[in-house]
Amino acid sequence: MKQTKIKTHDKSFKAGFKLNFTRRYINMKTYLVILASVLLVIAAVGVAYGLTEQTVTASVAVTGAASITVDHNTLSFGNMAEKETKAPTENPVVITIDANTGYTVTAKSNAATFTGTSVVNDEQLTWATTLGGTYVGYDTTAVTVASGSSPGTTYDLFHKLTIPENTVAGSYSLGTTLAVTTP
Repeated sequence: MKQTKIKTHDKSFKAGFKLNFTRRYINMKTYLVILASVLLVIAAVGVAYGLTEQTVTASVAVTGAASITVDHNTLSFGNMAEKETKAPTENPVVITIDANTGYTVTAKSNAATFTGTSVVNDEQLTWATTLGGTYVGYDTTAVTVASGSSPGTTYDLFHKLTIPENTVAGSYSLGTTLAVTTP
């Protein structure tokens, strides 16, 4: 077997240690095994510690949402006579919408007539978005009051009630629903 003479001087490595090779004779097989081992360690360290940064992407889908609040949920008309039209003391109803998307505000009556001793149709209760605006009678089918987009806003809803002729004396009530929907 042929031997190779390796002559080196003191070498300092970045790892902070020194190797001191003096005049020695190492057979070629031992030299190749050591060289292969060193290269294998360098390759393993390079793979394990080769990347200094990685990008991580965060993704999320935010759903559209909207909420509705009203400043009061009772309309008090007090005492009224037949053929009289009157606004409630709580005029207007202030509707507040909080939304992160487009929305539609709707209004409807919960029944076709008021409950009471006589028939008073739901259209006798009317609403408008301005005090002097055009008043629309409530109906059991929802109609659009307003629409908008994020972040929402407030709307005034003014009311009037007309008592028809020949309405029997008594107490009457009608439930209504104000709603907000998103696309």
